[in-house]
Amino acid sequence: MNNIHLHILGSEKFSTLLSELDLDFTLSIDENLKYNHQNLFVRVIFVEKLPLLKIKKFFLENIPTIFLLDNKDYLIKNKLKLLEFPSFSSISIGNDF
Repeated sequence: MNNIHLHILGSEKFSTLLSELDLDFTLSIDENLKYNHQNLFVRVIFVEKLPLLKIKKFFLENIPTIFLLDNKDYLIKNKLKLLEFPSFSSISIGNDF
């Protein structure tokens, strides 16, 4: 399963935690994304920790992404819409990450 790539943006604590778990996947935290369509790739973004201009750019890219939000109204307030996957899930994970 070493062809799984997680790209974490907005939380060093979360990426450190995943690194310490020593799971069998590749983890990257830099903003220079090299996405090839051959491997399973998921980007995890802590939305409120990054500038709005960067977040808007992420919403325009057709890359599998999990957006973690503190406030579910963030999308409406900032007029952001998902491209292909109109599914939205709201789960409270706390403010620790």
